[in-house]
Amino acid sequence: MRPIFFKYGPISITWYMAFGVILTIVGYIMLKLLAKDNKYKKELEDYYFIELIAGFIGSRLVYVLFNFSLYKGNLFDAIRINHYNLNLIGGVMIALLVLYIGTKFKKLPFFQILNPLLIPFYFSMAVGVWAFEFEGILSSVSQVQTVSFSILFILALILHSLTVEKFKKSGLVILFISMIGYYGISIFY
Repeated sequence: MRPIFFKYGPISITWYMAFGVILTIVGYIMLKLLAKDNKYKKELEDYYFIELIAGFIGSRLVYVLFNFSLYKGNLFDAIRINHYNLNLIGGVMIALLVLYIGTKFKKLPFFQILNPLLIPFYFSMAVGVWAFEFEGILSSVSQVQTVSFSILFILALILHSLTVEKFKKSGLVILFISMIGYYGISIFY
């Protein structure tokens, strides 16, 4: 596959960027539909974008912390971000921390904000893992791994949807299990 989705003159858009933009928009539309009757609709929309930014910054920050030896000589390189040097679990952890602090500060119910946000997250992850396949950067890995990632996040989405009404904290548990599954699949393949 080609790593570039679209190129016009000096402007190049990678598959990762194209998937990211499209899935951000689709995720936001999903959230708006899910939250149409939710009394925290406005807060959910706000936190959707806050969590995107916090997750992105967190994924980079954790990557840099775990690979600090790469940046010792030139700390400026630590702010050069691309999709090869991000850490998913770091993004999830920082986004959760920001959400927890934000909801406590504004006296909002954490789980009632978190749970609707997880639906677009799982959907975006199930589809988004294919960006790497399209770019050809997973050439050392079989497509079975990419399919496994997609199935994992689809199952997380389904399980979350089926359990969250009865068990408010199930969203956090399923998120935790899906992260273990993600890294388990990464190690297995």
